[in-house]
Amino acid sequence: GDACAPLAYTARLYEGSLPGPTLELEPGDSMYLTLQNKLNADLPVGPNSSYYLEVAEAYAKQHPVNTLRYPNTTNIHVHGLHVSPAGVADNIYREVEPKRARLYVYRLPRHHPRGVFYYHPHLHGSSTLQTVNGMAGAIVVRDAGGVLPLPAPLSNARDFLVVIQRVNLKDGTFRSIMGSAEASESMLDMDVRDGRTGLSLGKSPDSSVNTNYALVNGKYRPLLKVVKGETIRLRLVLAGANDYMRLFDGGASGALLSLGCEAAVMARDGRYYDVTRRVGPAGVVMAPGSRADVLLRCGKTGTATLKAVPPSEELLDAYYGGGTNFFHGDLLQVSVVDDVRGAVAAGRRAIYEGGLDGIQVRITPEEQEVREDLRGNLDEEVHSFVFRYSAGPKLAKPNLEGDIQYKFYGVNGRAFVNNEPQLKVPLNGVVEWTIVNDIERSSKATPPMGVEFQPEGTDANTHTNHPFHVHTNHYQVVSSSVDGVTTGDWQIGDWRDTITVPAPGNVTIRWRSRVWTGRALAHCHIF
Repeated sequence: GDACAPLAYTARLYEGSLPGPTLELEPGDSMYLTLQNKLNADLPVGPNSSYYLEVAEAYAKQHPVNTLRYPNTTNIHVHGLHVSPAGVADNIYREVEPKRARLYVYRLPRHHPRGVFYYHPHLHGSSTLQTVNGMAGAIVVRDAGGVLPLPAPLSNARDFLVVIQRVNLKDGTFRSIMGSAEASESMLDMDVRDGRTGLSLGKSPDSSVNTNYALVNGKYRPLLKVVKGETIRLRLVLAGANDYMRLFDGGASGALLSLGCEAAVMARDGRYYDVTRRVGPAGVVMAPGSRADVLLRCGKTGTATLKAVPPSEELLDAYYGGGTNFFHGDLLQVSVVDDVRGAVAAGRRAIYEGGLDGIQVRITPEEQEVREDLRGNLDEEVHSFVFRYSAGPKLAKPNLEGDIQYKFYGVNGRAFVNNEPQLKVPLNGVVEWTIVNDIERSSKATPPMGVEFQPEGTDANTHTNHPFHVHTNHYQVVSSSVDGVTTGDWQIGDWRDTITVPAPGNVTIRWRSRVWTGRALAHCHIF
């Protein structure tokens, strides 16, 4: 791959690496994690300053609860893990202030799915800035016996973890590194430089510099080398905060057509399918926070680039919406070589000549115990709820550089308020939610931050896709307003934790709230 990324800059990271270290677990494990915050204070004066309270009060007024704020205060969320959302576990209401540390304890049930998950900051107000900086890392709950849950020889296929992160220096008010830093009044000197020459680019790099690209495992366009005819598994993690990605444009061969490649999906969001599925023309679409396990086999030697490309105009109109941000650019290079070192003969490569779709995936007995189909009529009460995305006009928030415009977003007409649940669900009960994305825009309502918003009249329906994520429990997709559309993301019956929602339209999901009690979050996963 290319030796250097286009940019070099100072960023907030886990353990000083991009991405953070991969955490590996087994079902039934307990994980003890100490999160040490070595960042400097959020405010320009320390707590012992004579006018600290004055500065802190002014900052709090400029940065209400639903704005970007406190750039160096953090916490951690284990996205997709079925663990407690309370206490010292996956409690996103905890705060880890600068120069402080907190212990997190996660206990995985013995029936926990085996798959790929990830971690990232989730403190309300600073999660955007820290995530676009690169604070994220993968979590792998290992397969039984350390082999793929597929028939031999595919069970011995090589694994490649692919953590995808976006670098967006300046495009957009909040979704860029510079924009989110300005909005939260970050004092970190990013020292942005040209990645190849090391020359300083200042605060406003000119258009000749590439300030918008993707990294894979912290590298720019890295090289993945495979043997002709071998099957590998790509374990994809989209660890971003805003942009969608669509991979394998054109289906099984897609952008890797020159290499004669075939691709099939065997898992999404850490949940295995019953059988593998061939990648179709819609490709593999990933919303921020989504994961995918993809089998890949290439039959011709050579090198090609795996790219992320937007969907067709037809699919944008039918499902994703023209206002959705799809990244378009290179991810990694795939080099297919002949087996000159005898790896195939030595059994170190998985050579399988059959089709990659329709292969039975082996589910462990423990996971099978909780694997159920919640579609159709059930012999128990189903607790229903409508989760409707809401939006309103932009509101000005003063900061040191002038007014920053915030657009109101909420659920069922309400903005997020800490410690105030909108709904209670029964433990072990079946819950049905309809996620509605037909956001009403009103030119009359002007809600202050953090208070209830009631739309008054509709100007237009949304054309922006909003991914939906629930903490703690996976859910099953049971119906949708766009049945019959091949999205490249989910199918009816799939179990997921992060899905795209049609723009406009709705998706109905069901899940059983197992094992854990406490306050769990459900939200759009553009943050």
